[in-house]
Amino acid sequence: MSIMISNTTQKKFDFFAIYRHTSLANKDGFDENGDCFDLTPIDMALLDRFKMDETKLNLVKLGQTLFAGITHIRLIYLNGTFGNKREEETLSLDTEHVWVFNIEKANTLDKAVIVDINESVGNGRTEYGDDPDEGAARDTVVCFNPSNGVIVVPPRSAMGVNMLERFFTHITTPRTTGLYDDVVRDSTGTGNIAHLSGINEIDLRVSNLSDTVKHGNVKKAIELSSHKMSLKLYDGGFTVAEAADYVKKLFMRQKNKEVVVEKLLIDGEYNDTHQLIDLVDHRMIATVDVPTNRNGKVIVDA
Repeated sequence: MSIMISNTTQKKFDFFAIYRHTSLANKDGFDENGDCFDLTPIDMALLDRFKMDETKLNLVKLGQTLFAGITHIRLIYLNGTFGNKREEETLSLDTEHVWVFNIEKANTLDKAVIVDINESVGNGRTEYGDDPDEGAARDTVVCFNPSNGVIVVPPRSAMGVNMLERFFTHITTPRTTGLYDDVVRDSTGTGNIAHLSGINEIDLRVSNLSDTVKHGNVKKAIELSSHKMSLKLYDGGFTVAEAADYVKKLFMRQKNKEVVVEKLLIDGEYNDTHQLIDLVDHRMIATVDVPTNRNGKVIVDA
């Protein structure tokens, strides 16, 4: 297929990694910690949805008033070809691939509002969703690689990674084990820094500064408890190992309830590629040039 491209625009994307977890002891396929990095069940569930008529895909209930469902799904092989649902015999999950899909999240407590900009404010506004079974919906485009568990979504998207975890859990977990099995996010840590070849900047914000308790100045500690400190450490010749050690000690202080780490971004390089790692929200952030169509819109395949 061909994609009509007229320009590019810069977009940010959040990268997360997920795996499966169970609280059941000695469950087949799970390690001693109850973790499993084989995401075949999710891969198969998405394949089932890919084969179905998109108009017959049902919404999944994720909360009392929250629902989510895939409205459009593509199977893209890493060799650049696309899976064709009309040729099921050619579909293969053994060939390296990613899933790219639109998923809508609907909340029956919200109304949808449409505004006609050519009308006055009062006349151009139309509201939908008065029925208790209706609600405003927002779409998110997701890219998922089942071989390594990486999920790519736009920042501040309607369907964030937490909601995606719940959705994947729902479509892959039998009801009999639903109380014990989950799809969870892989946490970032000092190990994510160790692979970097260089550090450009450490950007952090901490609150609840209470060092003075150690010196007996309780009154001063109370005064500082609501204070925040933002700090940027620029490359001054410190090594990756030194940065990892600094981060490790900072999180240890948080564990000891001396500080609360609200923000911790590591700006670094890996094989001449820029990487921005968020150690609080457990994600990697990438800014890339993305092709747009003639109307300036970023299309799903791009």
